[in-house]
Amino acid sequence: MQAIYDIPEILFQHGVTDVVLSPGSRCAPLSIAFARHKKLQIKVVPDERSAAFIALGLSLQSQKPTVLICTSGSALYNYAPAIVEAYYQRVPLIVLSADRPPEWIDQNDGQTIRQQEIYGKHSKAFFQLSAEHEQPSTQWETNRKVNEAVAIAEAYPKGPVHINIPFREPFYPKEEITFSAAPTVIKREQPVYTLNEGQWKSLQQKLDSYKKILFVSGQHAYDESLRLTIGNIKAPFIGEIVSNLHGVRNVIYTHDTMLTSIPLTDLEELKPDLVISFGGALLSKWLKQYIRVNASIDHWFIGPDVTTADVFQQLTEIIPVQISEFLSKTTISSATQDQFLQRWIQQQTHIIPAIREFNTKERIFNEFTAVYDVLNHLPSFAKLHLANSMSVRYANTLGITQRSAEVFANRGTSGIDGVISTAYGYALRTVQLVTVITGDLAFFYDRNAFWNNYKPSNLRIVLLNNHGGGIFRMIDGPAALPELDEFFETKQSLSAKYLAQEHGLEYTACKNFNDLNQALDNFFQPSMFGKILEIETDSRKNTEVFKRFKKTLQQHYTK
Repeated sequence: MQAIYDIPEILFQHGVTDVVLSPGSRCAPLSIAFARHKKLQIKVVPDERSAAFIALGLSLQSQKPTVLICTSGSALYNYAPAIVEAYYQRVPLIVLSADRPPEWIDQNDGQTIRQQEIYGKHSKAFFQLSAEHEQPSTQWETNRKVNEAVAIAEAYPKGPVHINIPFREPFYPKEEITFSAAPTVIKREQPVYTLNEGQWKSLQQKLDSYKKILFVSGQHAYDESLRLTIGNIKAPFIGEIVSNLHGVRNVIYTHDTMLTSIPLTDLEELKPDLVISFGGALLSKWLKQYIRVNASIDHWFIGPDVTTADVFQQLTEIIPVQISEFLSKTTISSATQDQFLQRWIQQQTHIIPAIREFNTKERIFNEFTAVYDVLNHLPSFAKLHLANSMSVRYANTLGITQRSAEVFANRGTSGIDGVISTAYGYALRTVQLVTVITGDLAFFYDRNAFWNNYKPSNLRIVLLNNHGGGIFRMIDGPAALPELDEFFETKQSLSAKYLAQEHGLEYTACKNFNDLNQALDNFFQPSMFGKILEIETDSRKNTEVFKRFKKTLQQHYTK
């Protein structure tokens, strides 16, 4: 078993420190090897689905691979939602799965399934190890493959890697195990993506031919250096809330509201002739449609990707460098470009007071205005996780004013599963406050996030409980159907009160603005326990208010 006992040290030598383990019998050799390695931080989480999202949260915070360990059979399949999210969000994970010996596959043996390449193309790489762990050649093979797995997980774009390890009985060592003093560790330097001088010159000439250039950022990690660089560029940057560009003077975050509110003549003035995009997935369908229907707009993508994501259906150029280098090596400057920037800023300056006025005067208790109040109470250096569906859309429409806040969301696949677990994992790796804004379906779907022995006191959960999937009332199709209540909204009568009691969390319920304002005065204060703020609203009223908000903003431009 020496080959197995060397794995923890190899990973540690690569800078890996976080491990999330779901107990089982077949994975006992791995569990023991990692448990006895005193330099690793191991979290034991029984529910594999939650465990994988907790690992995702740990890696989001550390930007290093987190190790996942599970037993054989369906346990491994329960990792799948988080593995897919990590793949598309480009988060490094290393899955170590125990397996039955190969001769027992498809022989009706318990906890035995086809585990090889189980995640298909949603894993960056798959490695199958030998079941003969005592062979000298197996130790060499294991060391080599573990080293390669770490290198692939951390190479651009980062992502999950799966190592499948068959084990024969006995699983439990009869004597003290020993770790190799110096297992084989193969380091890999990350490549630098750049262009030569001639290529930069050619790009600059192309840039100079465009009069109005608009940058668009998809999901992006908080990067203060990049934010400072962007602030000095004479071009508008559309920055959704998950792009982490809030507070930068030339960043437009009200684009969703603008594109659905302002007159057609103003929309024409905002039209670019070149869009330069970077980062991950985009949230706004209105922005995508606005660019897609304007066939005269060219689109460049900046990033060293080998795949082509033509999100606007008008891609003309891929520049395989990091956005920070592109901005430092190119110049965007002209009188027309400066006027274009000012036009975008003027439109945003015009619309921000209208958003503020609507929410400060709104008297019907609803979740949109409640989110507005929560965002305005966020502390400095907040870590904000947003659930999918309406939570992230509300926040994207409203924006945040705290320049130092970091925003996260599982927008790789945009599912509601694992939202709480992801934030939970992130909170376990920082002392700063981590706030989650989530709807009720995402919250209760992931209630096993709390089923472990780790209780982060810095976790704050804002639960928007409208007792169903409220987004379906916002969508024209299902909203008009008689099946809406039962088959789309999936009505439920749950409350988080008893869950909070069971898991030792502070709990506050709000059913009106007075309750909410009082609760927010203390919600972000330090505590020995995590906190849940449950905001209970009516789904129909939420829809009414949000539609009225859209109409009010449209009327704002006709005054």
